[in-house]
Amino acid sequence: MTDKSTYFISYNVSTDELEGDLSIQCNPAGTGANKNLKFHPSTTDLSFLKTGNETFSIQKGSSFDTLKHRLLNGEQVNYPAKEFLSTAFSSRPIYDFNVNIKVIASTGSEPLSIFPNALKFHLDHSKGESKSKSVTLSVDSSTVSISAPYWLTVEPIGGNQIEVVTANSAMLFPGIYTGQVIISDNVNQVTIDVIINVIEAEVINELEQYNFCLDENKLYFHKYNLNSKFKKISILGTQDILGNIISFSEHYHVMYFNEKAEIDVGKKIHQFIKRNELLLLNAPLKSHTMKPIKVEIHLEDLDEKFSSLDKVKLGDFYFYPGKRPKCYPLLTNHKFRRRVTGSKLLIPYVEGEIHPFAWGVLQTIVNGTHREVSTLKITDENMNFPKKKNFGTVKVVTFPKTKHVIHVQWLNQNYCSEWASFTGEYQVKGSFNHTISRSVFSDKIKKYDSEKEKVIEINTGFILKDEISMIEEMMESPLAFIELEDRILKCIPNSEKINGEDSTAQLIAFDLQLLIIDEIWK
Repeated sequence: MTDKSTYFISYNVSTDELEGDLSIQCNPAGTGANKNLKFHPSTTDLSFLKTGNETFSIQKGSSFDTLKHRLLNGEQVNYPAKEFLSTAFSSRPIYDFNVNIKVIASTGSEPLSIFPNALKFHLDHSKGESKSKSVTLSVDSSTVSISAPYWLTVEPIGGNQIEVVTANSAMLFPGIYTGQVIISDNVNQVTIDVIINVIEAEVINELEQYNFCLDENKLYFHKYNLNSKFKKISILGTQDILGNIISFSEHYHVMYFNEKAEIDVGKKIHQFIKRNELLLLNAPLKSHTMKPIKVEIHLEDLDEKFSSLDKVKLGDFYFYPGKRPKCYPLLTNHKFRRRVTGSKLLIPYVEGEIHPFAWGVLQTIVNGTHREVSTLKITDENMNFPKKKNFGTVKVVTFPKTKHVIHVQWLNQNYCSEWASFTGEYQVKGSFNHTISRSVFSDKIKKYDSEKEKVIEINTGFILKDEISMIEEMMESPLAFIELEDRILKCIPNSEKINGEDSTAQLIAFDLQLLIIDEIWK
């Protein structure tokens, strides 16, 4: 046990040092537990240093810079530390405590910080509406000075809260307004970036700046012009695949019904997205694999003769393929994965939304452009894997070494490459289709053509129950690469049946079939 259940510490910006409850007194009660204080879940933001027979000190960890960035953005972070002593008859806690850390500007004072630091409003010009959002300060709101654009009103509402209120939309011309709310005290200054989008069509489901195509990103329009019969929606998109620019332009005419119209913008965009079929199994540590699709949306009201009544641009938006994945900002739906010695992990993520340099990779990771998609290929050569390893929200469990490993790369529903390691056996089978007919000239039977088709059948070996959904998504994938000892096969998954659940099965394994369309020899 420890002398406190929670240790409150602070990071002093002025001195670049930790302050507060840095000393931990242990009472091991003969267990020797104080020999190995550690955080659960594990972190390298902070660490424990043994300073005496039963005492430890809280120190900066190897990834403290990551923690410092979070603290300077106004976050207060809590780290649990616990471990249980298990015997044949019971399990009792050796220690169970928390380390709580926040930032201070200097001893006894708080820095000026805000949350959130960006606000976005959508206003309907025809409705004459005003909207508001609250912002939390790190200090009392009555102690700061505030300035704002003319189309905003900012007022303290008590404690450390302020309220940002828009002007009435009827008093603003349609368009996009951008500006900053500036908040300052005697020492520091912070800003809130504000965007107001005033449009002439009511948008009930508001698009964010960054969206996923299949998340039902619908626009709902309210008829405000009596002569309007149709809403014309023009979608102009640009996709960048490894420097290859692909553009598309589509126009949709939606009829008003009961003075309303709607369109699922993301679903329309998704059908034009080109897939990146880059082979990553033999790629370096990091690959930049995708940029979000940049989209302009233009709206136009038309009368019964399709004559234009008015036009408005909603602005620029960005879309990723598929649905927002369960493990975002990692672009995968699968939270629990299995690996063996020799596995090649392909982990796609959104740049700037997660920081992979805190994962313990043994090579330097260079940050990419914010919001682009990158993929890390992690192997035994660039990481020392423990029994269990967390990559953000994904937990990877290491299984014992096997006789051989079949590496698989496949495209998930976000068109990002994911990985699988199969430990079973495989067979490559061929079949032939022949064109044989009787010649009209010689009256003899003649073979005119033949086609050879090859498939690979793979037994996955035993997998986790949580990986069944991964197998199902893999079989829906439009493309897969399979690495064997002497070659890499480019394949199309074509298994027709997968037993998703079987209450009689003690161990889980699948037999998969993939059509081979190309072979790359090593």
